Amino acid sequence: MHHPADRTDAAYVHDVPYPAHFHRETMPAWLCATLTAMGLKSPDLTRPYTYLDLGCGSGLNTLIAAATNPQGQFLGIDIHPAAIAQARARAQALGVHNLRYECLDFAAATQSPAALPACDFMVCHGVYSWIAPPQRQALRQLVLQRLLPGGVLYLAYMSQPGSSAMAATQKLLHLATQPLPGSSADKARAGVAWLQHLTQQGLGHFGEQPRLVQEIDRLAALDADYLAHELLNPHWDSLHVADVMADLEAVDCHYAASATPLENLDAVSLPGQSLAAFQALQRQGASPALLETFKDVARNQKAIGSAVPA
Repeated sequence: MHHPADRTDAAYVHDVPYPAHFHRETMPAWLCATLTAMGLKSPDLTRPYTYLDLGCGSGLNTLIAAATNPQGQFLGIDIHPAAIAQARARAQALGVHNLRYECLDFAAATQSPAALPACDFMVCHGVYSWIAPPQRQALRQLVLQRLLPGGVLYLAYMSQPGSSAMAATQKLLHLATQPLPGSSADKARAGVAWLQHLTQQGLGHFGEQPRLVQEIDRLAALDADYLAHELLNPHWDSLHVADVMADLEAVDCHYAASATPLENLDAVSLPGQSLAAFQALQRQGASPALLETFKDVARNQKAIGSAVPA
């Protein structure tokens, strides 16, 4: 574990575990099928390949991918020692041997490229919008250093404009819960209950955003550990797809498709009233960044999982 003097993770939620969730979009077969459906090449799953999970948490997705793909070699890295210990114990108990887990910070990994293999797949779910800009830059540097030509990056993040309505509320919640006693889960539960109270007090933001009130009610029913990681980290950034595309193009990765196949079917996923304007942009030769931004606005997109070939 690398501990630089200026630790970028010092304020992250450490005291409660991130709940283990399975994300099918991170699976090699899912990513390859999505790219094939778009007419694009993908790594050959019948031959040996290497897969890296950036910010793997307790390792559930990496474990399932390894257990169902014995021809691949899998690696998960995360900055939290307790999560890595849990991941290693689970893999050992289940006898899955084509994977390993390392407690490693993104920035430290860029300084020791040999610590990570050259990869056919890199996946990153539930991390990119919740880390500081220098850490996002370090993650992109790892992609430049370790993703093989023809490899695939899967990157999920909170997107504009759909998630932006929560930004001010998240900042309010983060600041208000810092001095509260108890664990991060205790703070998250108390904080969301407080937000529910505020929605009934006539605050202007909630009056202007009725869907935000519904979202707060939905959050109140979720696992407190999840809420702590989702809402109490100091870094919480709703990102524009055009900016993410530009940042990845700088490391020689170019947007291919959404990892949610339905979102690649414009006639199905876009509201009907927006199709004519979208098709006009296509005829005019609009850039991919403009087209994807239009889609996000048309759908009020809250989150994106992108498949990006190198």
